[in-house]
Amino acid sequence: LASATTAPRPTQPPPFKGLAGRGASRSGWRFRDCKDCPQMVRVRGGRSLIGSPASEGGRRRSEGPQRRVRLRGFAIGRTEVTRRQWAACVKDGYCAPPRGGMAWPALDQPVTGVSRADITGQGAAKKGFIAWINAEARKRGRRARYRLPSEAEWEHAARAGRRAAYPTGKTINPKQANYDARFESAFPPEIRARRGPVKAGSLPANRWGLREMAGNVWEWTADCWSSDLSSTPKNGKPRGGEGCRDGVIRGGSLFSYKEDLRAARRAPMPANRARNDVGFRLVRD
Repeated sequence: LASATTAPRPTQPPPFKGLAGRGASRSGWRFRDCKDCPQMVRVRGGRSLIGSPASEGGRRRSEGPQRRVRLRGFAIGRTEVTRRQWAACVKDGYCAPPRGGMAWPALDQPVTGVSRADITGQGAAKKGFIAWINAEARKRGRRARYRLPSEAEWEHAARAGRRAAYPTGKTINPKQANYDARFESAFPPEIRARRGPVKAGSLPANRWGLREMAGNVWEWTADCWSSDLSSTPKNGKPRGGEGCRDGVIRGGSLFSYKEDLRAARRAPMPANRARNDVGFRLVRD
């Protein structure tokens, strides 16, 4: 697997220039808008095939039909948002603490115990994490708009230009991802069934430098749930709106079996519910 570069980089990216073939830059460019903001990775736009073919092992009906979408370039979090970052939002009064008993202890673990409504502020008691991070970016003169990724953007970033089943390629193993691998006896027992999410950025990156896109915790997207992909917009924008009852989570978690870590795997979850194995990462326009 390719690892993310450690070379110093500027903190403010140049503006995007539209779709692939019209000036979109290469994927992998990293930046951060503020001290408590997630590190972001630029992802090139272009045409992308989402969903899984009927021949893919573990495939579910909700993963089809495959759809070809055309995306504009965007940036996505290098890792899932952490408890430390969420705590900064709580301190500033934009976010409520994670739901009782649903957060893991380490500040560098992904934040869990937060609903999609807690993130977006839609129907929540607080303004939400997205309002906070946009305000933090504006304080520093950044013309940024953070949001949850659409399903199409999430899958495009997870695949990193590949069409293989997993973000890692044709298969995946517990050295590459945190999932329920208790029966994979070829690997050491301490990594076959970890006792919690790994700290953000602990596991190998995909080809575009993104960490933990498979396993660790499920990740919220901006779409409303539908039973298949037939209504996915061709421009890759979210399906439905923030007010829907059921959202979509992607990526699988430490409690998932291997087939749930496939790039096309998707599952419904009520937008106002929270779990200890569901977190999120953001995209930035």
